[in-house]
Amino acid sequence: RNELEKLTTEEIYAKLKQIVPDTDVDPRNRNRVMRMIERIHDGDSAVPTKEKRYESLRLGVSWPRDVLGQRIDERLERRLQEGMIEEVQGLMDRGATTEFLLGLGLEYRFITQYLLGEMGREEMLSKLAIAIKQFAKRQMTWFRRNPDIVWLDMAGDYMSQACEAVEKFLKEE
Repeated sequence: RNELEKLTTEEIYAKLKQIVPDTDVDPRNRNRVMRMIERIHDGDSAVPTKEKRYESLRLGVSWPRDVLGQRIDERLERRLQEGMIEEVQGLMDRGATTEFLLGLGLEYRFITQYLLGEMGREEMLSKLAIAIKQFAKRQMTWFRRNPDIVWLDMAGDYMSQACEAVEKFLKEE
């Protein structure tokens, strides 16, 4: 690890590509690239490649944008009613560092900022809802690049769509 820390992410990835030309590790994810080289160095033979290990059926759910936005808002409201703010306050009271809480995820980040007085409650709620929706959009962009995912239209008869996809998948096996 000490040797790898001295290199740029690109140099570390080039080392990994020399060892495993067909690697499936994200070249921009420094920690994963380093960890993969460490695993190989330690004799781990289960190195991920682009080659599929198993045939699997992947189902994705697709909501109309307005419905997805409403579902996100409802989930956020439910999480707050269930004590999310109190949970973060409790973590702070028990000594969790600001850096730790800011690194946990969107809800923890915004609630921590609110509890530290960096923004008011309404501003926190508004910015958090926007950030979650932006994250959901990035997730969908990332998942839609995968041609193996069968997308279920949740506004339609998704159960029939899923059953049809499963039957087709099983026939192909």
